[in-house]
Amino acid sequence: EYRLLKTETARQRDKTCEPSRTAAAATAGALLKQRDRFIARRIDATLRPGETGMLFVGGLHRVVDMLPRTIDVKMLDDIIQVRRLKRAGLSSWPIV
Repeated sequence: EYRLLKTETARQRDKTCEPSRTAAAATAGALLKQRDRFIARRIDATLRPGETGMLFVGGLHRVVDMLPRTIDVKMLDDIIQVRRLKRAGLSSWPIV
């Protein structure tokens, strides 16, 4: 995933990036998407109603986008933002 991110960043900076690097990034991206689908299916298959799960993945993952709508997702950055707003007196959300 790190190499994919590094390759994509280089490609965006240098529009003359060699085709082999672009093809490798496309392959890595397809594998990442396939892995995300697998993770989402496993979560859906194993997480029972009322249970809480935690998933820590890199920034390139899009597992959340592939989960069924019946699974309530709270992103860590959302929780951090809510806590900041709460401390500033701007949110009535409970701190979790």
